[in-house]
Amino acid sequence: MEGLRYGYCDDWLLCLQGPGVSGSLKIGSRRAKREWRSNGPRQKQKQKQKQKLRVALESVWRGLRRFAKAGENGRFIPNDWRPPIWVRVLPALENIFYGANLSNILSAHKVTALDILAWLPYGIIHFGAPFVCSIFMFIFGPPGTVPVFARSFGYMNLVGVAIQLSFPCSPPWYENMYGLAPANYSIPGSPAGLARLDALFGVNLYTSTFTASPMVFGAFPSLHAGSATIEALFMSHVFPQFQPLFILYTLWLWWATMYLSHHYAVDLVGGSMLAAVIFYIARSNFLPQRQADKFLRWDYDYVEKGETESSYTSLKDIDTKAANEMSDWAVGSSSSISAGTASPTDDGQSVWDGDTLASNSDSELEVAAHRYTNSHSPKASVSP
Repeated sequence: MEGLRYGYCDDWLLCLQGPGVSGSLKIGSRRAKREWRSNGPRQKQKQKQKQKLRVALESVWRGLRRFAKAGENGRFIPNDWRPPIWVRVLPALENIFYGANLSNILSAHKVTALDILAWLPYGIIHFGAPFVCSIFMFIFGPPGTVPVFARSFGYMNLVGVAIQLSFPCSPPWYENMYGLAPANYSIPGSPAGLARLDALFGVNLYTSTFTASPMVFGAFPSLHAGSATIEALFMSHVFPQFQPLFILYTLWLWWATMYLSHHYAVDLVGGSMLAAVIFYIARSNFLPQRQADKFLRWDYDYVEKGETESSYTSLKDIDTKAANEMSDWAVGSSSSISAGTASPTDDGQSVWDGDTLASNSDSELEVAAHRYTNSHSPKASVSP
């Protein structure tokens, strides 16, 4: 009894509560049921789910820490080992691709309302979005989506920082302050348009943060744009019906980065392309497939990862098997009719005269009615 009490098995509980069980066992079953409710599979499953969510959020946090450490490590690289800073490349590409400097155009007219509108995605939502997206994907996405998102987010930041360290470029605020003069690593960072928010709120948050930034010349690629893009892609995978909203958020952040003079348009394209490449690699190989008839992660009985041929083949096999079963059923039905077991037919009547089984049934009914009429006619009733 003691061994069974801690089995925590549904069949065991049903066995204890089934007919023919003595009174002492029934008392034991109530106690075991209480223990099962407090320590049983449901509670263990909830604990595992909480642990998975905690691990996923920690993975996102580790990705952000890797990004920060990569930037900090750039500060300790000797200047002699660092590559030269490219000042003219991004403005030149801006003019070649778009015919003008979009960042200077968008930031020409500065209004307090626009400052706040740009500050929200760039200075607030950007830092909390990875955690909020992880929570929503954990609850409503297929199991295993959040770990793939966390790793993709971390790798995107690592690759982006590596590009920024090997290909340092000056941002728009440098052009506004120093023109196209050669830059060096002793120049401090600048909050650019965010300084107006510090003045508006009476704080020194963004000024002190960006002035002490170790990545002063990390304009290309824009990891703000990359983060927004990879979040939009993963959220669109889980919530395809809200894809226009995610695209709108990405465009909103694109505009904010240029309005605040932190990035050129070409930086945004580079960051979004980096995020898209990493997302499609993850989706093709690791990302669990969404099932349209499932709402919560707990509704999934199984998951299929990636977009390999084997995963699609399994679904095709299921459909093919169902189609074969339907065709076998149809053939069996027609065989029973042709064998004469379904309804009476005469020798000269073929069940395949019609185009469908329904037409065959109509023909059989006509033959049966004809026989009934002949058997009850006056001529048939006269004896020889």
